[in-house]
Amino acid sequence: MIRQKITTKLEELPIEELSFSSDFIKRSNYKITGLAFIMGFFKMISNKCNTLESWAGQISRIIGVQISAQSLQDKLQFRHIKFSEMVLKEVLCRQVFENTWMRRSSKLLAFFTRVFIEDSTCVNLPGNVAACFPGSVNQNGAAGAMSDGTKKWRM
Repeated sequence: MIRQKITTKLEELPIEELSFSSDFIKRSNYKITGLAFIMGFFKMISNKCNTLESWAGQISRIIGVQISAQSLQDKLQFRHIKFSEMVLKEVLCRQVFENTWMRRSSKLLAFFTRVFIEDSTCVNLPGNVAACFPGSVNQNGAAGAMSDGTKKWRM
């Protein structure tokens, strides 16, 4: 049920357009689509098996082509950060501006010239990258990565 909700939400987003504009996809003979990359990630997390092998397996099931963990690791480059940021920005903008509460409260925000939304989140990391983040552990010893974000809107 949760998987279906995630899939439905992701399919509403212009992920493929974002994958090209962010240079996530640079070649014409690509195998991994932006949507498969993200859906595979969420399926990996929902299976509670946070490894590159599991992520590659989920992507393989989605696209119908075998993807190795090594090829996925090779794909994880700095240019993919931009893609992830653009997708996150799209999700947040849709949540904030398509929300009926936001429409009703727009008179309240009209007084302000700028609005800042800050958020942080923490995700568990696969064990094979835990050594790269020795200071980021929870009480169970699992490695985690924290992401802080600020969105600024001019009114």
